[in-house]
Amino acid sequence: MDLSQFNPQRAADTASRVVLVSPFNGEPIKDENGKTMVAHIVGMQSTVAKNMDAKHRRESPRPDKPVDDMTPGEQQAYLEELQAFGRQAGAEKLAAMITKLEGKWESGGKVVKAGDVDALADLIGAEDWLADQLIARAKDIEHYSPKM
Repeated sequence: MDLSQFNPQRAADTASRVVLVSPFNGEPIKDENGKTMVAHIVGMQSTVAKNMDAKHRRESPRPDKPVDDMTPGEQQAYLEELQAFGRQAGAEKLAAMITKLEGKWESGGKVVKAGDVDALADLIGAEDWLADQLIARAKDIEHYSPKM
């Protein structure tokens, strides 16, 4: 048996189809034309996801001085800065992992396309239910198992 067939990163590089469901009733969401809203997303072990993690590690806020030397107010401000960065970085990572969208995706009256990482990140960052569904799919390696 060729064990290289079980490479999670290679498997996760192939997008998986996620049908969006309503956070209220669990039914598939359809656009105004009756088309099911779907995102195609690569997995958390994919090359894209790993590259985004590396990018965000490089860009992560750094303290001006050791945390132990900060006042409680400075520590709180730094923690809040890290949390805001983490939330934005997570949304940006998910947006970069999306390869295709089905249905008419809109946010604030503007059409959102799969290649528009900034618009997608804004949408994902504002809608926790959407982020939760995308994360759940991308983390479950079963959805990326190779065809043998």
